[in-house]
Amino acid sequence: VVGIVGVLRSWKGHSDLIRAFAKMRQQVPGARLIIVGEGVQRPFIEAQIAECKLQEIAILTGYQKDPAPFIKAMDVVVLPSYANEATSQVLPQAMAMRRAVISTDIGGLPEVVINEKTGLVVPPRDIDALYSRLLALQRDPNLRHALANSGYEHVQSNFTFEGMIEKTEAV
Repeated sequence: VVGIVGVLRSWKGHSDLIRAFAKMRQQVPGARLIIVGEGVQRPFIEAQIAECKLQEIAILTGYQKDPAPFIKAMDVVVLPSYANEATSQVLPQAMAMRRAVISTDIGGLPEVVINEKTGLVVPPRDIDALYSRLLALQRDPNLRHALANSGYEHVQSNFTFEGMIEKTEAV
């Protein structure tokens, strides 16, 4: 199960994820897609899901006050933003739940995801790279688990509430 959590805005990369997922699904027929969030891009995303013939296996949950149960259902959490990304709240939350993550290197995302250590990083708007990374995580559960565990340790060391307060007070 591959998923994304975020407001349905163009720059969050939902469209890129849908295209990469559709390509990956040709190799992994049992794969499923969960999109958690609501926003102005919903009609476009629904149309793209239909165009890619993913209606039967893609779930759009709409806005969820508590996305944790959906993140727990995901094997891989993706945030393929290509602009306007400050610091992600979703990626550390996913990593704290021991989920493998894929992101781009936009804005503050590299502070959370260290490529091939705490997750995988792809260039923005690179659907082929995203497809390749999705496929790698689907085919190699050991890699997926290793990244999830390393990501968990990274979050516990750097992104707990107490740790962030301490860092802020130190500044």
